[in-house]
Amino acid sequence: MKKLLVYSLAICTALFASCSKDSSSSDNNGSGSQITGKRISEIYYSNVEQSYFSNDNGQTWSYVGSTSTDNNLIRVWHWEHDKLTSVDYYYQDNLDGTDKLNYNNEGLVSEIVYYVDGEESESVEFSYNGTAISKIKYFDHGTLESSYDVSYENDKPIRITCTYMSENKTMSKHGKSFMENMFKTDEISSKDGILPYTELAWIDNNMTKMYVFDSDLEYFVTYTYDNKNNPYYGRNSSTALMLAWGSSYQLSQNNALSETYNVYGDLYTVDYTYNYSDNYPTDYKYPYENIYEYSVYLFKYTGETTYSYSYLPD
Repeated sequence: MKKLLVYSLAICTALFASCSKDSSSSDNNGSGSQITGKRISEIYYSNVEQSYFSNDNGQTWSYVGSTSTDNNLIRVWHWEHDKLTSVDYYYQDNLDGTDKLNYNNEGLVSEIVYYVDGEESESVEFSYNGTAISKIKYFDHGTLESSYDVSYENDKPIRITCTYMSENKTMSKHGKSFMENMFKTDEISSKDGILPYTELAWIDNNMTKMYVFDSDLEYFVTYTYDNKNNPYYGRNSSTALMLAWGSSYQLSQNNALSETYNVYGDLYTVDYTYNYSDNYPTDYKYPYENIYEYSVYLFKYTGETTYSYSYLPD
């Protein structure tokens, strides 16, 4: 059964810096213009959570306990000067996998290859119209799994359409993340011959609304922003990696303060708070509440998640 996955897109976050184009030896912003920014070095995760259960359909809740995670390393970024070469992913202090970025002769990301225990597990390929990403293909152990077309208006991505989906329901890590983040469902399908798509609306350089159409689900997400620098903004590598994971709002120039979901009139909002240094975020946090049903019981988890960043020297 298809379900809506309403949770913070920030789960898959990572920070990028901006730099000038330098042929194939450095990253560029897709337009060749001079930009400046910070290079992320490491990302850390902290969380405090309380759990409860109910046997009267949520009329009363009994406290179970609490758990906490303090400043666990989850990402390490590797650079050659201003060029991002790879990202290591950690889980419980152990290396979980590595994304390696390959570039074409124009200095644009052509492929992201995900390695587990030194072996290639999956990959994401990018096609371009000039310097704009026009198609994204997901491969699982060399087999095409899914692909998406990206349309633009005024140099902004405004529509992402699913053009192919494998019958294989076991999806790669990146492909699953893209589908869950971009379409907010655990599976997508066409309706009356219309392919699933996501439309993006922009004000200046910030994505303010996302509309999702699927076979039996339509919803909106609206965003508000601060006036500080988003370190994701402006690099081709950030665009590629954020699209690979499906975190489209991270393409905005500023940092999201809230995202509000409107699903057939039902509203749900995630709010973010930041700390800054030199006009860039050093950490951000958001509260959450999740309720699950099991047999005759309901289980509720409430808490707050924090992501912290360290940057390389300018």
